[in-house]
Amino acid sequence: MKPTRGFTLIELLVVVAIIAVLIAILLPSLGTVRESARRTVCGTNLKSQGTAFSIYAQQFNDNLPAFTNGSGFWVHDEPFEFGETLLSTSHTAASSMTAQSMRRWFYCPSNPAANVEDLWNYGTIHNLSYRAMGYTYLNDRRAAGGAGNYPPLPTRANPVLAYQRKLVATPNPTENELALDEILSPDNAGSNSSFNSPPPTNAAPAGTSHLKGKFPAGANVLSFDGHVAWRDFLRNSPKLLPIANASNSYAWIISP
Repeated sequence: MKPTRGFTLIELLVVVAIIAVLIAILLPSLGTVRESARRTVCGTNLKSQGTAFSIYAQQFNDNLPAFTNGSGFWVHDEPFEFGETLLSTSHTAASSMTAQSMRRWFYCPSNPAANVEDLWNYGTIHNLSYRAMGYTYLNDRRAAGGAGNYPPLPTRANPVLAYQRKLVATPNPTENELALDEILSPDNAGSNSSFNSPPPTNAAPAGTSHLKGKFPAGANVLSFDGHVAWRDFLRNSPKLLPIANASNSYAWIISP
């Protein structure tokens, strides 16, 4: 009977090496696919919010939800009633659904640092009247008749960048941003390490969505006409507008 020949050590090492190379090739592709899926979910969340904004505006003479009971300095700060109003639920019912239903609309899966109890229940924890959300909002930040407590917007001529009170009546509805994925940085230069924001604390914001290395890849943008589109983040581009939220923190808007 002819003896069976087994694998030599060299052959086994070659096989292991081939498997290692294949894994090294496939892992980045799998990461890209996962991020692509998160980006899609994130855009779908914004689309759902846009539908809710539209329903709200139809019921309230084209007005968008605005602060009526206090605010924060950040463009992601919204009062407790904001989410509940858009979803047409009572505060009690919404509170029982926050983790399963509400939060998936208001947080991007590519920014897990923002999807934490400390930010979702920020007002309750810190005796304030708002939540810190996972997106940047450009609906009007003022209470009726009040001066407001909102950050200044940088100058942009076309379309004019401004906080808006109306939905349908807003000029350039295809290009004007109503909400977008959060891009945060502690400086307005966009340096190669500034977008990896620290975990959220009383004073620090959460992280940045859709990071590509040390920089944002871009952001999903909800426009006033209801459509959601992806915009690439291009370094040193004049289309990048940093909004000063506080003395040393900035939110970035990618212009059309």
